[in-house]
Amino acid sequence: MRLSLDAGLHSAAALALATVLASCASVPQATIEQPELSALVQPYASRLAAEGVSRIEAPGAGGSYVSVGTPYGFFDIRDRGDLAPAPFVVVYDDSARVLSNSYTPADLEKYRAAIDRIVPEVLRVAPRNEAAIHELQAASH
Repeated sequence: MRLSLDAGLHSAAALALATVLASCASVPQATIEQPELSALVQPYASRLAAEGVSRIEAPGAGGSYVSVGTPYGFFDIRDRGDLAPAPFVVVYDDSARVLSNSYTPADLEKYRAAIDRIVPEVLRVAPRNEAAIHELQAASH
C-alpha cells in the first residue's frame, strides 16, 4: 500500500485514489552499492531501524515523491525539489546501504545534500505514517 501523507486522506475513496496516484511516481532502479554514500547514512542507521524504515527510494527529480518502505507498506513524501538531482536508494536490512547507478565521486556533495535533507525528513514523518496506518486498520474492523 502506498500513501501520500500530504494528500490529507479523509475517506476510503481518498485512500484508494492516493494509492493509485502515488504508485505512479518514478523510482530509481538502483543496483550498484556506493560505499561513499553508504557512509553518509550510517549516522541515521539506528533510527532507520527503530522507525522500521527498510527502504527509501529518491528519484532525484525535483518535486517528485520519495517512496519509503516500512513493515506496513510504502508511503510517499514530496521532495521540495530545490536540490540538484541525486537519485539513490537507501536499503536497511542488517545495515544501511545506499545504491545508485548514476553516482560518481565528483557528485559527492550533491548526494550528501540530498541524503542530509531526505533521510531526516523520512525519520520525522515515519512515526506519523505508522500511527495513521494503525488508525486506518482500527477503523476498518
